[in-house]
Amino acid sequence: MRQVFVGAGACYAVGVVRAGRTSEHEVYPVRLRDRLPVFRVPLRPGEPDAVVDLQALIDLSHDRGRYRLLDYHRELDPPLSPEDAAWVDQVLREHALR
Repeated sequence: MRQVFVGAGACYAVGVVRAGRTSEHEVYPVRLRDRLPVFRVPLRPGEPDAVVDLQALIDLSHDRGRYRLLDYHRELDPPLSPEDAAWVDQVLREHALR
């Protein structure tokens, strides 16, 4: 297993690997406060990559799904840093979820 350095301040990553060519991969670092990335998804050989706007998909899933029914007052486990927790609280309040 290969460990990938995600980048300064990034706590998540999106990884894309092409079938049959595992040495060719793309890593998109993601910070909690940043918009999720737009990335390319390989299809069949000879076909152009599909472009996926991950943030738009998550937003659509949240709006159409039942995620608004979740209890956004609960603390996370593991907890966020105080700075990130304050940011999340602000975002939730702006969206009337707290």
